[in-house]
Amino acid sequence: MEGSLTPEENGRGKIEIKRIENTTNRQVTFCNRRNGLLNKKAYELSVLCDAEVALIVFSNRGRLHEYANNKIRKVLFIGLSSFLIFKVFQLLYLSLCLFCFDFRIVDKWVSPSITKLDNRHCKSSYLQNRHRIAPIVMQRVYEP
Repeated sequence: MEGSLTPEENGRGKIEIKRIENTTNRQVTFCNRRNGLLNKKAYELSVLCDAEVALIVFSNRGRLHEYANNKIRKVLFIGLSSFLIFKVFQLLYLSLCLFCFDFRIVDKWVSPSITKLDNRHCKSSYLQNRHRIAPIVMQRVYEP
């Protein structure tokens, strides 16, 4: 049929989803897409489906980025200081890292003697040393 376009010619084509190897490009892409894609889609979902949406994203540098529609924002943030909210999210993030055995992230908050644990030792080392790790992580999270 004359005049018909292939999907690649008609608007944007699909991009291959894979990790961006260049650190600078990865950070720029995260910053550009964070607001434009994540927050926009979360907002659209909350409006279209009358859903309560909360979005919590941690960058590869450990920075917290959040979105919540007004209903959830009122419930979550009433009477809480932003510092306390950050500490709660930081604790959730560290808990997730411990659960996933990703000690590279936890290394930022724990002492050098504990940081010798890494992904090579994975589950067995974590299970053997979690009684040592948990108090240190909790102490670091609650430090001002």
